[in-house]
Amino acid sequence: MHHFIGNFKGTNRLWHVFWLHNFLLGGLVTALVDPIVNTENAILIFSFLALAGVWYLWVVVGLWQCAFNTKYRFLGYLSRIISVACVVGVAIIFFK
Repeated sequence: MHHFIGNFKGTNRLWHVFWLHNFLLGGLVTALVDPIVNTENAILIFSFLALAGVWYLWVVVGLWQCAFNTKYRFLGYLSRIISVACVVGVAIIFFK
């Protein structure tokens, strides 16, 4: 449970958030969401899209909060730039 709460508190290591939460869990969420979005069951589609949305917010908050939990300060700045770019990208897609 510590790893889940750590994203919001900013206590996780940046590599942990970026590689494990973002890529590993992101791959699993994508693998679950993609086949289900192509079905005609609206409840199932909205349920998994909600799951993907919660995961997305959790990762973006984690990338922002845990940005400077690394040896190299420039990776913290890069992490924050990635976080802002992700939010802007989703906002553009959503409101387009």
